[in-house]
Amino acid sequence: MKILCKILDEDAAKLNDTIVEVEACEEIYKRASRSMEVVPIALKAILDYYMHVLKEHKALWKDLLVKYVGEDDASTKYKILRYDTVKKVIFQLEIEGCSLCQK
Repeated sequence: MKILCKILDEDAAKLNDTIVEVEACEEIYKRASRSMEVVPIALKAILDYYMHVLKEHKALWKDLLVKYVGEDDASTKYKILRYDTVKKVIFQLEIEGCSLCQK
């Protein structure tokens, strides 16, 4: 793990909130999709909300990447950049044989 930068507490709080919301919606959707008691219109509403919060999270993540690591790195290294919720840092994965990870 190659730590690129620490993010401000305010930004970390916003990102953590979206992560928690996405994880909760994912779990609700999974449970609802397995249940025979959930009517199709309710399942669609749950899926729509899950997609909404996922889009919000991804938009915030991209904005924060541009803010903290710059547009070029955010664009080229998007698939290997991660966020550590405990340390509040953006880091780059280091995967053996990955051409992006070596830059």
